[in-house]
Amino acid sequence: MNAFTRIRTAVRPLLLAAALLAASSPLAAQSARVLGRVTDGAGNAVAGARVTVAAADGTQRATTSGRGGGFEFASLPAGTYTLRAEGTPRVGAREQRITLEPGQVISPVVRLLEDNRPRRTSDRRPRSRP
Repeated sequence: MNAFTRIRTAVRPLLLAAALLAASSPLAAQSARVLGRVTDGAGNAVAGARVTVAAADGTQRATTSGRGGGFEFASLPAGTYTLRAEGTPRVGAREQRITLEPGQVISPVVRLLEDNRPRRTSDRRPRSRP
């Protein structure tokens, strides 16, 4: 094996790797990413909230917020989505529209407000016996 053949053999995998990276780069630039956080009305993190993004065509993806209230959706096609977070019955649910551009990373904060509706309480009092 001469020197030229050895160099060609050594360079071939590098050229293949470079070609794959170049081909995948435009695909990555066409998608967007959402790195958000779910909080309550006081700004405290809400862990365990169900978070969904729904596209206009009906496709949707879901995740659950982590301990710090954080959530992530990677590789979303550019477009307009409905972002919805659902917490406990105490903090309710909230949705908002988001528009993603190719290559964009957004960081929305979804603030779930406390449910301040009056709660039904029992008026039953123990009866005293004479």
